[in-house]
Amino acid sequence: MEDKKINEQESLELIARMIQQTKKDSAIGSGNMFLMWGYLSVFFSLAVVVMTYIRREGGWGWLYMAIPIIGFITAGIMARRMKKMNSVPSTYTTKSINSIWGCLSFIFGIYAVFCLFKYDEPRLWSGMFLLGLLLPAIGTYCTGTILNENRLRHCATVGLICA
Repeated sequence: MEDKKINEQESLELIARMIQQTKKDSAIGSGNMFLMWGYLSVFFSLAVVVMTYIRREGGWGWLYMAIPIIGFITAGIMARRMKKMNSVPSTYTTKSINSIWGCLSFIFGIYAVFCLFKYDEPRLWSGMFLLGLLLPAIGTYCTGTILNENRLRHCATVGLICA
């Protein structure tokens, strides 16, 4: 691959484009994906807790499977809409945040599959409750740190304490 030398004007143009992209990524409405996953997680976590409390059965943990199913479908639709509006490559900040959430989602998914194989063990499903509280709080704290947003870090700290 050939390294292309760029002049000062092209360099400044590239920097300006990346700054514009960062501003666009931080604009109002850019956190909609983040909020969608959060609302979805809270809704189904509360549903599982309430139904388990009312019925005293561990099988309500299956409702957790709705989070990735509904979430990935909704995220795909939202991503397609955002891609149509924005064709500039993503920034380092966006890639970092997406990597963190991808890793946490992978961990949650692995544990969920493990729980499915050990369906009759209610203590494993209790681990889903704990992960359902811990992983989003960790991801939110990391996101707040990357974005230098204190409110996100404070909310995540409350979530970690509650977990």
